[in-house]
Amino acid sequence: MLQAIRDRAQGWIAWTIVVLISIPFALWGIQQYIGGGSQAPVATVNGEDIDDGQVQRAFTVARQELARLAGPGFDPTSIADRELRAQVVDGLIDQELVRQKAGELGLGAGSGAIQQYIQELPELQVGGQFDYDRYQQALRSQGLSPDGFALQVRDDLVHQQLARGIAGTDFLTPGEQRAVARLTGQTRSGHFFRVSKSTAAVGEAGDGDVIAYYEANRERWRQAERVKLAYVELQIDDIASTIKVDDGELQRHYESAKSSFTQPEQRRARHILIRLDANADETARTAASDRIEAARKRIAEGESFDDVAREVSDDKGSAPAGGDLGSFRRGVMAPAFDDAVFGMQTGELRGPIETRFGLHLIRLDSVEPERVRALNEIRDQLRTLVAREKAEKIYFEQAERLAQLAYEQPDSLEPAAEELGLTRHTTDWVTRETRDGILASPRVSNAAFSDEVLGARHNSDPVEVAPEHLVVLRVTDHQDSRIPLLDEVRAQVVQALRADRAADLVAARADELANRARNGAAFAELAVAAGGSAEKLDAVARHDTNHPPELIATLFGLAKPAAGGSSVGTVQFANGDSGVVSLESVRDGETPGTAADTVEYRRAMGRAQLTAYLRTLRSVAEIERFDSKGDSE
Repeated sequence: MLQAIRDRAQGWIAWTIVVLISIPFALWGIQQYIGGGSQAPVATVNGEDIDDGQVQRAFTVARQELARLAGPGFDPTSIADRELRAQVVDGLIDQELVRQKAGELGLGAGSGAIQQYIQELPELQVGGQFDYDRYQQALRSQGLSPDGFALQVRDDLVHQQLARGIAGTDFLTPGEQRAVARLTGQTRSGHFFRVSKSTAAVGEAGDGDVIAYYEANRERWRQAERVKLAYVELQIDDIASTIKVDDGELQRHYESAKSSFTQPEQRRARHILIRLDANADETARTAASDRIEAARKRIAEGESFDDVAREVSDDKGSAPAGGDLGSFRRGVMAPAFDDAVFGMQTGELRGPIETRFGLHLIRLDSVEPERVRALNEIRDQLRTLVAREKAEKIYFEQAERLAQLAYEQPDSLEPAAEELGLTRHTTDWVTRETRDGILASPRVSNAAFSDEVLGARHNSDPVEVAPEHLVVLRVTDHQDSRIPLLDEVRAQVVQALRADRAADLVAARADELANRARNGAAFAELAVAAGGSAEKLDAVARHDTNHPPELIATLFGLAKPAAGGSSVGTVQFANGDSGVVSLESVRDGETPGTAADTVEYRRAMGRAQLTAYLRTLRSVAEIERFDSKGDSE
């Protein structure tokens, strides 16, 4: 999993999510937007609380981000929840420190910047352009209003101002740049082979060994506090699905609200993007402008825009389609891009136009004038809308009654289920970190482990897990955090013991083979003796993603060998295998010759500067952590 995550990690998002402030929190609701009363703090930063609700929401986002980075083969059980939760708390502490410092400095964000940020969020785009329906869906899924979302974006922009301000202040002298280039661009060559744990002859584990291993690793088997739940849920979509809307109603609704079905003017355009960093120097700007002009010249001389875009555009989303961005209305694209497109004539070529993405060469392909959509175009959409409007009244009446019944009959869900025709559902054991089904909403987890629901064993108040989707729940069984008896986890203990023994055996075997290699034994013959064959490592880079990270770390940790010689080391892999590595040659990186290289090195230094700045903020801050019971650690 670690390798898959590293393969996909971009920018500041590392697999550990160490610097949590670099994630665009606004879209995913990390800020405090959920109401429902006070919660016990998990930590305080200069007197400001970070509560469990924030941690749960951030934890969910972090898991989702890890799953996204790891790809389809992601195994949720491969993440240690406790370790990830601790990292999340650290990230939220850093976020709060940045928020407080930004307030001291008077940083802010205007409405124009907020609007542009929202429209340019990749998560809200379809085909490279802002999609209003996806925007609304994102708001609904997080229970946010447009105004609440805008406030979160404002906070996010302020955080980024400070973070980027710190990260952007560092610089490299020519000598430092050459030194960094030699190290970061260095490649290493050699060979390695694995010693598989499957080759280890691990005997049966005796009872005494199992007991000793269990006792020595008791915390490893600890089970988190958990509960079983019963719940009923009320959803407007369920109500709407039972409502019939005839054609007469559709026609009347269409006529009365025809103005709302007006489709604004849309324009279809293509572009060629040459990426340009906002902080680029004149050399980089000139190079980007020259590339735009070269593309324009090729098109003027008869080459098709499509072919040129496929070859030179830096927009990987639209380049394969010849730069086609599809049709869009005014206000969707970046302001400068928007102004250009909506001021052009069909077939016109214009550029360079500069946005935060870089320089654009634009061609306007077609214009669709404003028009009123016909009823037949929107019949299904309108039918859903009318049914939902009718369902709203029923939903709010039933929601009020559900709250009343849950309060008046606190020891049972049956009265509410019977009167409102709701189904009583149950769960298996769930913990505070469970994020399946209704537990995907942190609000449900917070309610389930609250004093009223867990302590008093009463029904919860209605919990809004999504807009117009309520859940009332109660605890049917509870188990404190505990270390299970050996007999309950014997199979896992035996399996872990055997795995550790196998890892120890193959590690010792790898050490033996490495010593033989250092004493002159043929590396290829040693690989065969280990049950495999030697694999060539050819010009492997420090940030290589084609080999396990443990192997790369070992390869770059070995001393540079003498000419014609080798340096030999061993490596232990996450799956329990070991390996032997032979480093045979080292080639330093070349001094960067492009502005882009310089920018990348400065970014690396900037990230280090930001990390140091956060350490400084922590050193002068009053930070207190609390355990799950609210006691100071």
